[in-house]
Order: sequence, then structure tokens, then C-alpha cells
Amino acid sequence: MDKLALSVRKTIEEIAMDVGKEVALHIEIMYPEAVAAASSSFLLSVRNTTFNQIMLVLTSDRDVAATLKVREKSRRQTRAVYKAVRKNNGIGSKQ
Repeated sequence: MDKLALSVRKTIEEIAMDVGKEVALHIEIMYPEAVAAASSSFLLSVRNTTFNQIMLVLTSDRDVAATLKVREKSRRQTRAVYKAVRKNNGIGSKQ
């Protein structure tokens, strides 16, 4: 990787980390009860997951629009599976 490409990647990483931190802060401020009920690594997990997902999309060899479309479909399927499992196990009344 040349210097420009490394500089661009570093900038993308900094933006992705900043967004991750902002998401974690928003959750901490808006949902303190959820944070208190979660594990001590919850906000770190949110921050890192946000960072990783941004980097995955922006550094993928695939077209960004195609990648986002695949990810949207995958999220819908995953959400449906989890809702069904929780419903079948009597977990949570609101999803």
C-alpha cells in the first residue's frame, strides 16, 4: 500500500472509531438502565462492532451499494430468526 492509500485508510479508521464512540455515548446517555443491566464490556462491544462494520463495508472489494443490499437482507433474516426464538421461549414482549 502506498503512502496515500495508508493515509486514506487511517482517516477512514479514525472516522469509523469516532462514529463507534458516538454511538456508545448515545446509548450510555439515552439508555442508562440498559447500560447498567448489561455487562461491563457492553459499550466497548458497541463501539468496536460499529467500527468493524464500517470498516468492513468501506474496505470491501465489492461495490458498496451491493454490499449494503446484502447486509440489509441478512439483518432482516437474522432479526426474524431471533424474534421467533425469543417468542418460542417466552423472552421479551416487545421486539
